[in-house]
Amino acid sequence: MNRTLALAALSTAAFLLIASPAWAAEPPATSQPSGPLGTVLSELRKIQPPVFETATIETSLASKGKEFLPAMRQARAMGDKIVGDDELTTNRYAMPNGQGTTVDMSPREDRVHRLAETRIGVLDRAITRIDFGFNPPEVLTKWVESREPKVAPLPGQPQSLSAPAAAEAFPDFTWCSVFKGYSPVARIDEPQSSWPDRCLFAIDRKSNVTHIADAKALEDFFRKNLPVVQAEAAATLAVQAWLSLAQTIQDHAAFPIEAASLKAAKTDAGWTAQGRAAAGIGPGPGPRVRFNDAGFATVKLAFGADGKLKTATEEVKFRPGMRPICQSTKLLDPDPLVRSMAEQELRWMGRSAEQYLKARRAISSPAIQTAIDRIWQQILDDERDFGW
Repeated sequence: MNRTLALAALSTAAFLLIASPAWAAEPPATSQPSGPLGTVLSELRKIQPPVFETATIETSLASKGKEFLPAMRQARAMGDKIVGDDELTTNRYAMPNGQGTTVDMSPREDRVHRLAETRIGVLDRAITRIDFGFNPPEVLTKWVESREPKVAPLPGQPQSLSAPAAAEAFPDFTWCSVFKGYSPVARIDEPQSSWPDRCLFAIDRKSNVTHIADAKALEDFFRKNLPVVQAEAAATLAVQAWLSLAQTIQDHAAFPIEAASLKAAKTDAGWTAQGRAAAGIGPGPGPRVRFNDAGFATVKLAFGADGKLKTATEEVKFRPGMRPICQSTKLLDPDPLVRSMAEQELRWMGRSAEQYLKARRAISSPAIQTAIDRIWQQILDDERDFGW
């Protein structure tokens, strides 16, 4: 009997290791550098799943002052190496306040990249707060509250926008974005909302706020605030900044900028420059973006002899991908057609559906949890097969 129970326990353990994706071997511990860089990295290591508490760490880093800026920029340049080899060695995390455990279904490399992006975002915001002397989301919130006549509240939480090309092109401005939420569950705003679905704001060093509502407003902002363009590097940087900022107010996921498309030329009238951001089009699988949105955005900027922007010609083509609604609840539907449609849509969304699936898994029955784990493994298999 004891031998039978022992074998059963071993079989169960083996099954869990196979069925739970992204289990990793214990890597060696990572030694931390000393000095300011070590202090910065130690603070960042406090940002851990599943909660990713960032506000306290951002404030702590911002309070350290300008003498820590070189260390923060050095940490930012580490990329995914900002996450130590001794971190994220399990995909099971204890929830705060004794609320049990949660499972992150992603492979470790994805979890590392996501944590690194979170930490780099914290660094970007802390660097901005030190450089500008204020917290941009707080400035934006106060600006909205002080508007006369009164306007509706923003449709979401203001977020500092990490846009390196825009930061370089406009060194005296920082950027905030506000999105209406649609994931994991779509949100329907009140009809009288005066804000668009996606908002972009520029804030200068004196805390003056400019709302950039559309491409025309973005063109006006470039014409008024972009430093003069009298060289190829400045012209291509302006295009990169445009594509980064314009996509913030376009109703699709951010398309990656195609480096080969960035071109500039000197004419008798001044400089011209163009570029393209695209995803999900052309032969082969191509780059993937959130929810498998597909399309492209192009822009051509023309500058006069004085280096000022004269015209901006933009073209945007966009086909929305799938969005999560209730597909996970239909994975065990008695109708095989409904089950098939739910599975097909989730597999088409790919890893973009991760947050939705995690949220549903946490509140679902064991049977639905098993179905979600199965479809998530299929998503990972699909993306591995296509090299994504």
